[in-house]
Amino acid sequence: MIHNTLVYMHTIALLSAISCSHSQSRPMENYTEIERCYYQLKSVNTDADKEAMKSYVCDSLNFTKLYNSPLWDTFIEDWINLFGNNVRSFPAEEFTYISKRILERIAIESPEVSKPLVRKSADILMEMDQKKVTACLAAYSHGININANEDSEIAMRLLTAIMLPGTKAPALTGTKPAGNNTEGEKRLIIFYDSNCPDCESLLANVSSRYKELLNKGIDIISLSADTDEILYTKHAKRLPWKNKLCDYQSFSSDNFKNYGIAAVPAMYLIDSKGLIVDRFESLDEFDLLKHDGSDINTIDNEEKALH
Repeated sequence: MIHNTLVYMHTIALLSAISCSHSQSRPMENYTEIERCYYQLKSVNTDADKEAMKSYVCDSLNFTKLYNSPLWDTFIEDWINLFGNNVRSFPAEEFTYISKRILERIAIESPEVSKPLVRKSADILMEMDQKKVTACLAAYSHGININANEDSEIAMRLLTAIMLPGTKAPALTGTKPAGNNTEGEKRLIIFYDSNCPDCESLLANVSSRYKELLNKGIDIISLSADTDEILYTKHAKRLPWKNKLCDYQSFSSDNFKNYGIAAVPAMYLIDSKGLIVDRFESLDEFDLLKHDGSDINTIDNEEKALH
């Protein structure tokens, strides 16, 4: 709580300084790169200024520095608003073209920023009723190129997956036992297919460390995309946990839709309050075993508090 308050106070102080007139604030050369850029973003008046800002953010802005600054949230919001906040006149094609170029650049220069950039942009764009634009960016961050007005089931699922962390985990349906969270339980939900080599490797890894996960207070639920009962049963019986689910509807299953599963393997970590902490594809992506049970609830919140 103290940390969050300090970050908030610092952000307010910084924004207050930037909003002052040039004569009342520090000389521009004393601002950091991010402060200068934000000052200019807030000062855009002409079409020429707007185009210059778009060019700079697209080609030159250091997104790692921005992400690690207290200006992250407000900068992204004002950046998107630079294109206009009218639902009907929003320039979807132009915005997605520039956003794709940004994602291409930061995938090389600042890959750790790609996911939070898409998520923050999604939060803002969804409030502007720009669902297709948001899905387009979600898809592009996963290497799928669609246009801003295209209807794509895969893109919509990827958007769902991006929006889930921090929200209540959808109830698991269609099979008993339901395996849904009760208060105080932590769950690792694994989506897989028995014919998927990467899934087989992941399940073997999780199985070998199952007791360690249990000692951390994390229960396991696996959901299979199998459509063949014999194949499913053959593979599922090797898994050491109790909650093993399959409704034989493959990716058409409500569970796969509700969790935005467009490909397997995929995993979600659910905290003791039933909130989704994060989504990932391997234990290496998010090393569950380096955390004790008490801090799982705060892993994502601590990261967000910095921004």
